[in-house]
Amino acid sequence: MSYRYTCAVFILKQDKVLLIKHKKLQRWLPPGGCIESHETPDQAAIREVKEEVGIDIELLGDKLNEHPSINIIHPPIHIQVENNPHGLNNIDFIYYAKIINEDSLLKLNLTEADEYSWFDTVLLDQHVPEEELRINAFKALNYLKN
Repeated sequence: MSYRYTCAVFILKQDKVLLIKHKKLQRWLPPGGCIESHETPDQAAIREVKEEVGIDIELLGDKLNEHPSINIIHPPIHIQVENNPHGLNNIDFIYYAKIINEDSLLKLNLTEADEYSWFDTVLLDQHVPEEELRINAFKALNYLKN
């Protein structure tokens, strides 16, 4: 079986998570996309967020100590396989992040998405029917409480 490598970034702010309404798929998703051949998963996560919503982020989670002679990749929160009935399955690197500058204004890339919204647990239950996405979003929101 062939796979496509992707990343998804759950951006957290207070008790909410950012989702965008994906233009092609017409569903709410976290910013993210394909990992290009010249980049690591963490670099792709940062790039995809910048391209899709125009903000700079800091990835959350345990980052290993830097060493000048070792290129250390920021580990994702987890990695999952997403079944895609319309093509290649994804191996998806899931990241949590926060906005570096809280005063930054989101600039939605309208070729990628129709809208964005900050979801709390109530809005997730009301507007996100996909169980896998809701579970990941709830886990991201609980991450802030720990």
